[in-house]
Amino acid sequence: ALGDVIIPYLEDVLDIQGSKRHGRIFRLLHKLKGKDIIPLAQRAAAEGSPPVASAAIAALGEDAKFEELLLVYAKDKKAEVRGAAFTALLNLDSPKGVEMLTAELGKNSISHIELAASSSKNKAVFQKVVEETENVFTDSEKNHNKIAVLLRILARSDENTALELIENKVISVLKSKGANWTVTAFELNNLFNILLERERKYLEAAYRILSVADDKYFMPYIKMRLAVKLFSAEKVFDECKDSNYYYLLYEVYGVQKGEHIPDEQKSWDRRWGKRLAEKNTFFHEFIYDSDDKAWDIFLVRVKTQVQRNTPPLINAYPHPGELYKWLCVNKHPKAEIFYKILLKLGFTESEIRECLLK
Repeated sequence: ALGDVIIPYLEDVLDIQGSKRHGRIFRLLHKLKGKDIIPLAQRAAAEGSPPVASAAIAALGEDAKFEELLLVYAKDKKAEVRGAAFTALLNLDSPKGVEMLTAELGKNSISHIELAASSSKNKAVFQKVVEETENVFTDSEKNHNKIAVLLRILARSDENTALELIENKVISVLKSKGANWTVTAFELNNLFNILLERERKYLEAAYRILSVADDKYFMPYIKMRLAVKLFSAEKVFDECKDSNYYYLLYEVYGVQKGEHIPDEQKSWDRRWGKRLAEKNTFFHEFIYDSDDKAWDIFLVRVKTQVQRNTPPLINAYPHPGELYKWLCVNKHPKAEIFYKILLKLGFTESEIRECLLK
């Protein structure tokens, strides 16, 4: 088997004092060797760098006979090692591990136990997370790092009270403090990215939170992603049409710059075409081929820019020649009209033909 062939090579390159790369190598060795990795895991846990020691502890955590050893590592000076030990202990349903984890949740710095607390199904752990969340929100300025970790733990929980707690606490603070809240945009986006991958009730709660969020948190992007998952194409337009972040449509609808999608395959509301053209944006990929009014507005915009001799800005609007080629390649009904516009703008027929050859 290929695994048997590669194992000696991996063992040879593994440096237990190495970087995260060597932690990944150890995990691969564990997958290939199974329980045969245990002697090496014991040595790596004791002598290895934090990334390798953490991988070794995960291997030891598959056997309950190492519980006492894991309890020792749960007190290690290195946070990454402690976190790995707590995760392993909870996987073993260790009562002592649960007791130690709940105590650890009471500290100010808890990033290292986020994975352990998130994966735990233990009621005592969940109740401690709820208790700590209530406590830190009494002074939401004091420890925004801990607030962010607790919210992410709750976001991964299947308990209904977890979702209610997130929504109530975050909305309350956003209403009172708005953009002055010390929780950063990055931290809030991490929370929303977790909620975005969950079932509908989490998406709906996230959208309600967004209704009071400030643009400081770059919420228009999250709002569009949520809207596309929750609503019809018509409602997505109604909800997001006033956003100034129209370029986000490319990502939320999975459209590439310069891509042509036939009308029958377009999944967005056709009103986007006219809206984007009127807003002096040049996202022609979103205009339905059959939307004459939107195309007329768009082509006038392009013509006006050329008449002003404005140099094309990157991603701002298409070069006239490139646009003509795009229209021709995709057999667009406006190709002939734009050809006549180019002639009026002073392009020669040979110059226009050269555009098609580029």
